[in-house]
Amino acid sequence: MGGRLAMFESIKRARKRSRLLQLLFVSLLSLLVFFVFWGMRDAPDREGGSPVSVGFYHWKTFFEASKSEELVRTAFGDAEIYLRLFDVVKDEKGGVVPVATVIFREKPTLPVVPVIYIDNDALSQVPAQEVDLLADKITGRVKKILDDNRLNYRNEVQFDCDWTPSTQERFFALLKRVRVNLPEWTLSATLRLHQLRYPEKTGVPPVDRACLMAYNMGELRTYGDHNSILDTEVAARYLKGDPYPLPLDVALPLFSWAVVFDEKENYQRLLRKIPEALNDPKQFKPMGRFLYRVIKDQSEGGGDITEGSIIRVEQSKKEDLRALARLIARSHIKPGAVLFYHLDDELIKGIGIDEIKEIVGFFR
Repeated sequence: MGGRLAMFESIKRARKRSRLLQLLFVSLLSLLVFFVFWGMRDAPDREGGSPVSVGFYHWKTFFEASKSEELVRTAFGDAEIYLRLFDVVKDEKGGVVPVATVIFREKPTLPVVPVIYIDNDALSQVPAQEVDLLADKITGRVKKILDDNRLNYRNEVQFDCDWTPSTQERFFALLKRVRVNLPEWTLSATLRLHQLRYPEKTGVPPVDRACLMAYNMGELRTYGDHNSILDTEVAARYLKGDPYPLPLDVALPLFSWAVVFDEKENYQRLLRKIPEALNDPKQFKPMGRFLYRVIKDQSEGGGDITEGSIIRVEQSKKEDLRALARLIARSHIKPGAVLFYHLDDELIKGIGIDEIKEIVGFFR
């Protein structure tokens, strides 16, 4: 009898341990599911988990080997260089001509996508009957530069033009003619925030895809304590609304600069580099988040900045880039490529290649 009782007690204890283990397993499974969903709560809803490619703009006149290109190739083996080949601008006689054609001191080691900048004022000077001729000259010049320099390029050409209602018809006609000239190429066009938000007003360019330039969001020449390069509050207002009718890529800024105003708050010029003595209280006095009063005459950027002038320091800081990337990734935009402006040793070093990889990760 005692043996049977001992056996029953042993069975009860085993069953109790089994139930406890089952409860523990269920609890751990629930926690695992919770943390998985918690970790995914901010992830962008990408269709099919499609991969995002990476690219860097090159906007200088001379192309030569650089540390930044090597860093990019190591970090993103399949990255591309969106290479500005030339600008189309208005000359002194009022004609429209190509200028600032890129000069290759060395060939890129990464594949390139040719980019053409078209000045909107220049485009406004082109008679409607001459748009096709301009498009023919542009495409012929693109192919000649690519072939003469034996570049490794993808059959895509991107047009950067901040078109307006007065130039929309000309610009779209030019793109249609380029399509005729390059029927097997992918055509893309850059897109500003207002063009993204109001396509019914600005029109949708006749291209295969568009690239949202997620920078230069404010008024550069208007005095004020703001960052015209990057402002997430401004971006948030334009990211509302319906999805854009074209596949999109996104370009993010890496650059910084300083905007100079005189004592009466009139715009003077742009400094491509921020003054090194900015934090010296004997030379600059902070006036707000971005504004500084010049206390002592400065010689910056090839010219003088006199005492009493005001500079506005605008930067693409890491925390602001992260915030902007999160904002876009959570919007209706599901970019096929994330691009950065631009490929430069100092800019890449300043932000850090690991930081750039983290920013790209928001879109993957």
